Amino acid sequence: MTIQQWIALGIFVPSYGLIISEKVNRTIASILGAVPVYVFVLGPKELLHYENWETILFVFGMMTVIETMNESGFFRWLGLHSAKFVKLDPLKLFILFPFIATFLSAFVDSITVMLFMSTLTIEVSAIIGINPLPLIYPETCANFGTCIEEWKPVFHRYRIQSSPCLF
Repeated sequence: MTIQQWIALGIFVPSYGLIISEKVNRTIASILGAVPVYVFVLGPKELLHYENWETILFVFGMMTVIETMNESGFFRWLGLHSAKFVKLDPLKLFILFPFIATFLSAFVDSITVMLFMSTLTIEVSAIIGINPLPLIYPETCANFGTCIEEWKPVFHRYRIQSSPCLF
């Protein structure tokens, strides 16, 4: 390993430790790790070269669309209709929401579907008064097939060794 790689590893491990320990806010821990990497490991040209601006701007745009839909009340409306359809039964919601996620993932990419579904699930769970996590987990699993397909180019781009049964 080169000196720069050792320095990057020496910055990465404490930063990740701060994130895992939750003693410091994740954003602050990330910035505390990113600034030394910028100063000691990467320069401005290398940083811009390795940054994937398409993904950052795409996720930013999707979050903007989701927040606009949230502010307009779309998720509350859809959540109330789906909760009314299953008569506020959490078990039926547990079954319905993964089907909605699977249906939507046929038309929209998986990141957008999960942003949409997690907002919808949190909204409905707040109305019913239940914990949203048990409902979000099966949505993620129902959407996992498209997640694999969308991340496939990323794995191959960075030459990450993968199992032939998954990719």
